[in-house]
Amino acid sequence: MVQIQPFLGTLQKLKRKTIRALFHYDPSYSDMFLDKSEFYFARLYLHQMEPYLSRLEEGARILDAGCQAGRFTVPLGKMGFQMTAIDSSPLSLARAREHCKEFGVQAEFIRGDIGNVCDRLPPTDSFDLILCTEVLYLHRHFESLMDTLLRVLKPGGLLITSHRTKLYYLTKALLRKDFQAARLIVTHREGSLWGTYFNWQTVEELRELHSRLGLQTEGICPIGIFSEILLAPGDMEPPLQDQLFEIEKDPFDEVTGCTRYLLAVGKKISTSHSDLS
Repeated sequence: MVQIQPFLGTLQKLKRKTIRALFHYDPSYSDMFLDKSEFYFARLYLHQMEPYLSRLEEGARILDAGCQAGRFTVPLGKMGFQMTAIDSSPLSLARAREHCKEFGVQAEFIRGDIGNVCDRLPPTDSFDLILCTEVLYLHRHFESLMDTLLRVLKPGGLLITSHRTKLYYLTKALLRKDFQAARLIVTHREGSLWGTYFNWQTVEELRELHSRLGLQTEGICPIGIFSEILLAPGDMEPPLQDQLFEIEKDPFDEVTGCTRYLLAVGKKISTSHSDLS
């Protein structure tokens, strides 16, 4: 039975992928545009991004790298930005197209791996801002992927990324009473937790990462200080969500890094490190 279970799990994954590919349908698929919790987190992201978005000229080009169902493609497109969205999932792109059509948003959609797509784009096809949220923490070569994104970012352009924190995973491990995982989280920056690869960063580590990539850190702020870790926004009625949002939208210094995600904003000021090697 120990050997059969992994095999059955693989068959189930293969079945879901086949259904997605043939019918663009999967009952287990979570549409982040429609999900109540993800809608709440999108509000936090957009609130923190607003000062940087306000720097852009009308019609500026934005790349949504890992767009999922378009939870940022749609609102940014409604603001008047020219949107290009990349995702490897045909189901996600189909949902993103549907949501854009519903709200009258024009966007260019590209299916494929983010790094491969950006490698293929011509150097002249560059963006004023690149957004990559809730993608990098699952990518073993996240620094290399960020460097690839910088290839199609204009000089002076902004790279906005989100990163998991050490505290987030440490809290999950301790709630499980999994002290082996907790020790790994404390002593490392990445690793396999509960069968899945993750990486996590502190504020200082993100500043160092920006420096290596030729980015000037413009800001690092928390996304979800209490939500998800202590509270589930999706289980809350809109008035209570609004009250939680008011608490979380303006973070206070003592909890920066003690959060669900860190939103890091870097300005491209020099050639990235891979181009110098």
